Amino acid sequence: MGRRSSVLLHKLNTNTTLAGVFQTTSFNTFPVDNVGFIIECNSVTDNTGIFTVEYRGTQGRNEDSFDRVTPWVELTLESTIQLADAAQNFLVNLNQIVPGEVRLVFNPSAGSPDGTCNIWVTGTAVGA
Repeated sequence: MGRRSSVLLHKLNTNTTLAGVFQTTSFNTFPVDNVGFIIECNSVTDNTGIFTVEYRGTQGRNEDSFDRVTPWVELTLESTIQLADAAQNFLVNLNQIVPGEVRLVFNPSAGSPDGTCNIWVTGTAVGA
């Protein structure tokens, strides 16, 4: 019978302003297979923007500088995480993510930037 282990829910950002571009601290995906971000946006009345997920590998080597990490790259998700002039909550589910680091990035796009957000992350690993 297989086993399933989980990473406890961890808060990455607290009451972060949605007035400008920001990124969360990174979350190490080793040794989990699945990662979930919970985004809670509050006090949003006139603000639109997009949350994206970025990934970087941490196990390889850059041949030029011998760093053990790659640059951040934006992941392509099935749907856009769009803030649309309202207090909204989002769940971002990354299945079968490879070892490395992930983070969320917010880019406001229109309106009078207002509101804040809290962001949590968790993960699970399925194994034998």
